[in-house]
Amino acid sequence: MKIKLFFEGIIIGLGKIIPGVSGAVLAMMFGVYETIIESLSSIKSFKKNIKFMCIIGVGIFLSIIFGSSGIKYLLDNFYVYTMMFFMGMMASGIPSLVSDVKKRSISMKHVIVSVLVVFILIRLMTLDYQSSTGFQTLDFETFISLIVCGILDAISTIVPGISGTAVLMLIGYYDTIITSLSNLSTLTDVANSLLVLFPFFIGMTIGIVLISKVINYLFKYHSEITHLTIIGFSIFSIFILFLNVLDNTYTLFEFFISVVYFMIGFISVYLIESKLNKCAK
Repeated sequence: MKIKLFFEGIIIGLGKIIPGVSGAVLAMMFGVYETIIESLSSIKSFKKNIKFMCIIGVGIFLSIIFGSSGIKYLLDNFYVYTMMFFMGMMASGIPSLVSDVKKRSISMKHVIVSVLVVFILIRLMTLDYQSSTGFQTLDFETFISLIVCGILDAISTIVPGISGTAVLMLIGYYDTIITSLSNLSTLTDVANSLLVLFPFFIGMTIGIVLISKVINYLFKYHSEITHLTIIGFSIFSIFILFLNVLDNTYTLFEFFISVVYFMIGFISVYLIESKLNKCAK
């Protein structure tokens, strides 16, 4: 059981750093999401599940630190193929979210509020942020920006269906964070990497504490609106990432291979979900 939980943490951690993949959805697939949210929402619950949280937490942490180098290599050398594969993985999770919503009583009010929330998220995600690969100095503006990035990443990490890495890519900070994490695993430029990650992790801590309580409340009292918003933002994230990938010149062959990778990503997640669902029954 401990080994199984540890490896589930590793897979969830990979989902955290892969653009387009939601670590929260993977946690839901493994049946550990509610326990994680409950544990994060209060100190009492965390103490109750401390053994569980330590095992899965170590798996997630090690996966993020040591998996970041591999993901960075793939993005640096096979960007379009890697991104299309990950977008396929993300798209594969949408039908299950839609299926869950169909079981609920949806009114026009739910749809309208969800559309408004998604529109606000779209506006925030399409602001003109600047991307970089690290900071030589940590001024006040940079410090606050990284804290905000950490909060946004925490929100998108905990909300099922939204990829934290996809959000970081949309606001232009993915390269900064993934490079810093990669440097830690290889012990290169550690000082500058910690300079970036320190305020980012402060933001993540603040975001996790706050959003875990909010998620508990939203799923309990506004379940329909929450699920519709998750679906809307997930579709939007794939669309924007697809536009970003196409913002280059490709040959017909490269485009065809990219579509193949998209389908492989879609089918692989579909098969994994089917296998897990059968095991659960």
